[in-house]
Amino acid sequence: MGAQPVNAEALAAQRVASILSLRDSVLNDIQKTSSSNVGAELLADKVGVITGVDSDIGIGAASLATFAREGARHIYLVDWQKRHILAIIETIKTRFPNTTLTLIEGDAADAPFVKSVIDRVINDEGHLDFFFANSGVMELPGKEKEERIDDDPGKFLPELWADVKFIALKYASKAMSLTCPERGKTLPGGSILLTSSTAGVKARAGPLAYSASNASIVSFAQTGSYEFAGRNVRVNAICPGLIQVS
Repeated sequence: MGAQPVNAEALAAQRVASILSLRDSVLNDIQKTSSSNVGAELLADKVGVITGVDSDIGIGAASLATFAREGARHIYLVDWQKRHILAIIETIKTRFPNTTLTLIEGDAADAPFVKSVIDRVINDEGHLDFFFANSGVMELPGKEKEERIDDDPGKFLPELWADVKFIALKYASKAMSLTCPERGKTLPGGSILLTSSTAGVKARAGPLAYSASNASIVSFAQTGSYEFAGRNVRVNAICPGLIQVS
């Protein structure tokens, strides 16, 4: 007796339904965790910096809530815009009153500014434990763009995007090499996290300049993790695609 013929359309529909069910289950678990004010204290007594936090539906703001939930003691927030960040800060302060938040306005692609932020962290707290270089840019409107790119618009996006991450690596890794026994840091080390994109690791996920700049960020993470291993500094890149944060 022969085998029953396979209904390809029905099989495909079952697979899609299974994937959607799994996705919904994962998203429900994530939403349940993100709505909780109790974490596992994974960042207890840690001090660090997050850049790119102004979007109320962005990765930066969602990460801020996660870091505070995990017990970070002091988080310095860096952004050059103030559309949503003040409201975000008030929400986080209400949910996580034990985490100190300090807002520093400025450009994460400006090396002297980033160095000054890290110098301030060291001066205030004695140590830097994490640096999340999340800032990025897709496009600036009209006059703002003209003021930022000089005479070469072709260089604007890839150079600015990559500069943000390279500057973070350069100054954060040095600061994390420092110890401060009197404030609880007896060994060098820390964690640097860079936001890249799926476009940095595969084709057809973004335009040329965007993809190339994100590929460079992946390379920064791979090379940096090797170069800074002797300092006990970890470097990782996250490569999200479209993402649901709320």
